[in-house]
Amino acid sequence: MKFAKLRLHGFKSFVEPTELTIEPGLTGVVGPNGCGKSNLVEALRWVMGETSAKRMRGGEMEDVIFGGTANRPARNVAEVVLGLENDGKTAPPPFNDHEHLDIARKIERGNGSDYRINGKPVRARDVQILFADHGTGATSTALVSQGKVGAVINAKPTQRRDILEEAAGISGLHARRHEAELRLRAAENNLERVEDVLGTMDTQLGSLKRQARQAARYRTISDRIRQAEALLLHKKWVDATESLERAQKTFAAAETRVRELLTNVASESTAQAEAANKMPGLRDAAAEAAAKAQRLKIEAEQLANEGKRLEQQQAAAEQRLAQIEQDRGRAEAMRRDADEALKRLSSEQAEIEKARVGETDREAEAVKAAEEAQAKIRELDETVARLTRETASQETAQRNLERQIEQLQQRASNIESERDRLKAMLEKTEAETVDSGKLSGLEKDVSGAEQKLATAEADHGTSEKAVAAADEALTAAREAQQEANSVVSRLQAEIDALQHLLADEVDDETGEPVLKHITVDKGYETALAAALGVALDATLDEGAAFFWRGDVGHKLAVPKGAEPLSKLVKAPDALTSAIAGIGIVDDWDAGEKLAAELKPGQMLVSKDGAAWRWDGYTSRKLHSPDAAAKLEQRNRLDTLLADRKKAEKTADDAISAVAEKQTVLAQARATEQAGRQAVRDAYSAVGTAREALTQATQQQAKAAAEIAGLRERVANHGRDLDEAKAQRETAAKELKAMPSLDEAIQVLDDHREQLGDARTHGNEKSQKVDQIRREVFGRKRRLEAIAQEVRTWTDRINGAQDHHKDLAERATAIGEELTQLRNQPQDLASKEQALLDALSEAEREAKSKADVLVEAERALADIDRRLRQAEGHSADSREARARAEAAVEVARNTCDNLTAEIAEKLECKPDDTLALSEHNPEKDLPPLDDLIRKVERLRRERETLGAVNLRAEEESETLQIEMDALIAERDDLIAAIGRLRQGIGKLKSEARNRLLDAFAKVDQAFQELFVTLFGGGRAQLSLTEAEDPLDAGLDIFASPPGKRLQNLSLLSGGEQALTAIALLFAVFQTNPSPICVLDEVDAPLDEANVDRFCTMLDHMVKTDTTRFLVITHHRMTMARMHRLYGVTMGERGVSQLVAVDLDEGAKLREAS
Repeated sequence: MKFAKLRLHGFKSFVEPTELTIEPGLTGVVGPNGCGKSNLVEALRWVMGETSAKRMRGGEMEDVIFGGTANRPARNVAEVVLGLENDGKTAPPPFNDHEHLDIARKIERGNGSDYRINGKPVRARDVQILFADHGTGATSTALVSQGKVGAVINAKPTQRRDILEEAAGISGLHARRHEAELRLRAAENNLERVEDVLGTMDTQLGSLKRQARQAARYRTISDRIRQAEALLLHKKWVDATESLERAQKTFAAAETRVRELLTNVASESTAQAEAANKMPGLRDAAAEAAAKAQRLKIEAEQLANEGKRLEQQQAAAEQRLAQIEQDRGRAEAMRRDADEALKRLSSEQAEIEKARVGETDREAEAVKAAEEAQAKIRELDETVARLTRETASQETAQRNLERQIEQLQQRASNIESERDRLKAMLEKTEAETVDSGKLSGLEKDVSGAEQKLATAEADHGTSEKAVAAADEALTAAREAQQEANSVVSRLQAEIDALQHLLADEVDDETGEPVLKHITVDKGYETALAAALGVALDATLDEGAAFFWRGDVGHKLAVPKGAEPLSKLVKAPDALTSAIAGIGIVDDWDAGEKLAAELKPGQMLVSKDGAAWRWDGYTSRKLHSPDAAAKLEQRNRLDTLLADRKKAEKTADDAISAVAEKQTVLAQARATEQAGRQAVRDAYSAVGTAREALTQATQQQAKAAAEIAGLRERVANHGRDLDEAKAQRETAAKELKAMPSLDEAIQVLDDHREQLGDARTHGNEKSQKVDQIRREVFGRKRRLEAIAQEVRTWTDRINGAQDHHKDLAERATAIGEELTQLRNQPQDLASKEQALLDALSEAEREAKSKADVLVEAERALADIDRRLRQAEGHSADSREARARAEAAVEVARNTCDNLTAEIAEKLECKPDDTLALSEHNPEKDLPPLDDLIRKVERLRRERETLGAVNLRAEEESETLQIEMDALIAERDDLIAAIGRLRQGIGKLKSEARNRLLDAFAKVDQAFQELFVTLFGGGRAQLSLTEAEDPLDAGLDIFASPPGKRLQNLSLLSGGEQALTAIALLFAVFQTNPSPICVLDEVDAPLDEANVDRFCTMLDHMVKTDTTRFLVITHHRMTMARMHRLYGVTMGERGVSQLVAVDLDEGAKLREAS
């Protein structure tokens, strides 16, 4: 399969339809940074099934759609189509007939992406496997970039295994094996769940069958409860109708009594109304007299309060007058204080003005002295700084020399110690070098471990077949168990039904019938019923209405020619005389022949129910078949019980067989698991042996390289030791020639002392200036404060004078008010005496009218008492009537409730309940308590059954169908698991063989390409870190020309890049890919290495069919391409593609 062309539309910066033709040879892509070259590579990876938006340099997959520019709107759809030529017919089966394949991936915003091959929708997985089968894909090593080369360099050995898998062409196998393993795990999990579900369903089926038998018993008891409830409700209905009639009679009598008492209440009410009409006039007269007395009393109290008020007002006026006199005294004192304060402030102001004379001259002299002191300080400070720098420089130089001498001495010591250590390592490495004999032994160990692995795999295959056979046997045993359980359930259901039919209640009048104590041989039930008839319903209890008295001692003989019935029947002794004279004949004709010979007490019966008695009574058929039916049912029950016992024995044997088969299956599975573990152990042993062989080989090569390296390092350390000793002697001479540091430090200390004294003197002068300035400022502030205080005291004097004048005016007004208050008490005394006389007369009139009102109220109270008594009797009679009416309503509600209950429970009318209960209408109804006890007994009997599933029979049938379907599904799963295990084993074996073959080929190609790229040296690959080659890592060892063999991580950056490129191209040579994309892999290489790299590409183009797409900035690489594509961005944010065919141009030039 060959890559032909790549078409892009709306993908990232390629907004317009763009087509890149991928022809044989080297196709170069060039262009400035940021123009969209890498978008071509990403489009190729995207159409091959890339699923990571992060690896596409985006936050989400929709970021690959053109996002728009300043001049172009964003697009909603992006599409990439890859054209393939299917010349070799290696495409998947649905498309292998096509010569050309177009693989398209399209994405739409909000709808995700879809894949198509030649227009037919396919899965992303199908596309990924198609490319994996051809050694390429979105994550293939055929797509090489600087980051890919760096990833190979920095990857762990296990991470490089993908390179080896591509070389072996097993990427597709690996994907298929992984998918098969996922299916196998899912199938095994499904099998375990099916087994668990089958076990649960088996238990559930047994439970449902038991529930079905309980449901049949439940329905029978429910029918009997329905009959008993019908009789009970009928009894309650009869009692309720009788109670209703009695309650209606009681209500009529109470109604008559109420009418009589209401007449009496009416007469008393009239008398009470007449007396009550007189009361308002009497109450008004008494109230008016009492009000008049109360009004006069209030006026007297008000006069007394008015005298007290005048006394209080007079005292208050006198108090205010005294307060005003006190305020006038305080105002005069305040004025005197203000005069004294003004005098004191005037004296202080004069003293301050005197002190301010000459303060400017004093301040100027102090400032001048302070400036002279500061100038001296600056001069000394500069001198100290200069001396400090000189001293520090001299001290630093001296200490540097001392440190250098010490370091050189230490370096010499370290070099000498390292040289001794390297010598010891050299001797040890030479002694530990692996000999060839040990390598031969390790190779034999690998061969032996591989043989044990083959044996373990064969044994494991045998154990898997044993598991399948044991599982089939267990399935057959379970089917037999289910069949046996079905037989037991069927017999049990019939037994329960017969036991129910035979479990009649004992009649209280007749007792338990003797029929229950009789056993008759099968086939003779009808004959016994014909012989004894209704006598079989009699009891053995002599206290009952119908009973067998006992053996009366009559021993009758059986008629000649007939078989004695007593030989075929087992009955109580009380029936011995009754059965002794009865004989059995075969048919009607035989009975007719012997009937004439019957003696008193003898009787003949036939199997079909005909009867001949000695007194001439003859019957051709059985009149009452119930007794015969019960006897047949009892015989059938005995037969069923025996059959059930046998069936239960068979079911128990089936259970044992299932348990035995389960044990065999468990043992087979344990053997299979042990075999599987043995295979794992064998794989582990093979891996260990191979690892030991690889380590020994590597150790031998490593030891040789280490010996050469150690010898060179010992020589280098000798030269370094001589150089360190010479440098130490030179530094010691320079230290000795330096001037004395102590003298310079002493001069510096003297100047620092002078500087300290100057700073002390300068500080004293500065403090004196500050003191003078503070005094000047303080005097100025005090003068301002004195002026403010003078203004304040002046305002206080003016205010005190105004206040003194106001107080004098207020004192005059209060004196006039006090004179008026002292004259008012004489008028109040005369008014108070007149008011007291009028109050005495009003109180006597109010008392007289109150006595008349009390007498009228007493008469009205007597009338009210008689009325209440009459109303009480009337209320009692109404309550009695209400109780009677309530009783009627209760009885009526009882009847209605019973009617509703009967309709709800029995779905019939009350008159139909007796017929529904099947009670004899001619007999009296049993007592209500007996009926209630009977219903409760039947309900308890039903409740003892517990929760009953009435749909158990239907559910058991449905469950059985589901179990059959699950068993078929389980068998399919077992077969599928076997096929999957076989397929996985084949895939692993094929992948393992192809991987080992590919490793040998890649190792050989890698060694050759390494020599080509480096112009010499050697390299090798190694499998590490796993027992199974499929899980092994890939380690790289290289020895560039002139260097020892070492791990890839120890090489320089350029050497690492060339080594990784050699490995990648070795993979191409081993399993050529249809396409190889090289994205600026030549960037870290120099001119010489680029030339070797391009030469190698030319060689691979000639020997392989791989088509190369090279993205580069290097001029030499561009010149070696067969054709060039240029990516430009004429419009910002939009990429365009132009092409130049260099080979065609060269041909044209040669032709010209």
